[in-house]
Amino acid sequence: MKTVQSWAVKHRPQQFDDVVGQDDAVSRLKGYIKRGEIPNAIMFTGPSGTGKTTLARIFARYLNCATNDACGTCPSCKATPHPDIDESNAGEARGIDDMRALVNKAKYKPRFNVRVFIIDEAHQLTPQSREAFLKPLEEPPPNTMYILCTTDPQKFPTTIVNRCTVINLDRPDVDAVVSRLRVVAKAEKQKLPKGLCTAIAEATGGCVREAITVLSDAISLLAEKPDMPPEKLISTVSQLGDAATAVVSTKILIGLYNSKPSVVARAVFDMQDAVQTINLCMWFNEYLLAQLLKSQTKAVFHSPANRDFAAAARKQCPDLKVSDVLFAQRRLVNLRNQMHNVPTKEVSMMLAVLTDD
Repeated sequence: MKTVQSWAVKHRPQQFDDVVGQDDAVSRLKGYIKRGEIPNAIMFTGPSGTGKTTLARIFARYLNCATNDACGTCPSCKATPHPDIDESNAGEARGIDDMRALVNKAKYKPRFNVRVFIIDEAHQLTPQSREAFLKPLEEPPPNTMYILCTTDPQKFPTTIVNRCTVINLDRPDVDAVVSRLRVVAKAEKQKLPKGLCTAIAEATGGCVREAITVLSDAISLLAEKPDMPPEKLISTVSQLGDAATAVVSTKILIGLYNSKPSVVARAVFDMQDAVQTINLCMWFNEYLLAQLLKSQTKAVFHSPANRDFAAAARKQCPDLKVSDVLFAQRRLVNLRNQMHNVPTKEVSMMLAVLTDD
């Protein structure tokens, strides 16, 4: 018995061609390399699991490769750890002293081509750290660049955002996630039941990292119960997720649709995680809006959780209109922005914004 790397880590993309669902972002990065003009600072934004940090690492690898194509054979590609790629997590190193230490490291010349500093969860930097970062971000030393990865760009002041080239990553559609799952399954020499990859892609809502983890869990389930019918296996993996958050989010939205602040307030007090609840509310709301508008976009994930919410909303709000859903979305976006900018207790903020007549 031994511990092993998770499949999500083991099969993390190493080259641009391995990245799925982010064609526009990849094209921009390739264009910078082809032109030979690299931005001083890049900010990758997008939902969790869409590949922000992975793309940052790949881009840094290409920049320092002797042939600029991540050949895998040159001294730079073989270097582990890489002397010119410095990665930090602002969730752990977020203070002013951490930022000063990072800026001091940038004074040293790169061993290969470009010194790249990747700051993950960059929105967690303290206000003092951001202020100290302004000058280095705008005028870094020669052959030095910074890459900020964040799920919450709204937390940054415009002085930071304006100094960066912003690249937004969207959730890949179902087909893109399915293609990646099949690549991973082939690499692991696993034969999958028909429809399993599609079920996982829909259940995980476009999060490639989570989809690969779920695939691994499904394979483990098959190892224990090889005779499990494919329909049962697909049903099991499709139901993954935080059921409690889904229930609370459904109650909040239905309360908003029916203009019942007391329903919203009770649900807010029942929630366990404010950020997850707000994000899921927005996700459910977007799905329902797409259904009402009869949208055909592949970005809409017909996961069981989404379908269950839509069914509940239609049953409890028989006269639901597009304007009702848009109203709820405006409230949620306003709430999300205010929670990032106003130092108020989360529950109090949610009650104030969502129940305001």
